[in-house]
Amino acid sequence: MSDEDFIGFFIAPNMTWMRAYENMVDKRRTDRNEQTKGLIRMIENRLKYEIMLEFGLTSKIGRTLEKSSCSVLGFHSEDIENIGAAVQECVVNELGHFSQKKAEAYERMVLGYLNIMRNNGSFDDPVFYEYTRQNGNNYMLSNDRNRWLPGQQA
Repeated sequence: MSDEDFIGFFIAPNMTWMRAYENMVDKRRTDRNEQTKGLIRMIENRLKYEIMLEFGLTSKIGRTLEKSSCSVLGFHSEDIENIGAAVQECVVNELGHFSQKKAEAYERMVLGYLNIMRNNGSFDDPVFYEYTRQNGNNYMLSNDRNRWLPGQQA
């Protein structure tokens, strides 16, 4: 997408007051300046955060991308195979059981566990790290601190 299409398609209502957006609306194009770059960065941050929530904490609430089969979260098969092999080795070595189980069974177990983890908030995001380090302090997610987050007030 062009910068203009990207901004026009993904901008949140609470961001339309920004000078870079107002200039784009007036001129029908973006300026190649720091304000525009900052606006694009904020939109990208908001999208990353919303995608993380969509496939994480809110993935079981309401009409989601997964439930509607619009989009699903996937993992690299090589990663799952490697983790599955490591889990299989640990189980066989430590428990002495299940040595006859196929690698596929361990890979399914890994996928199930990863799915449980993501539904419970196990993801990689600096803003969410700060939120959890502050014991769920909502100010860490507020528009006062992260102006690109939609609908969060102090």
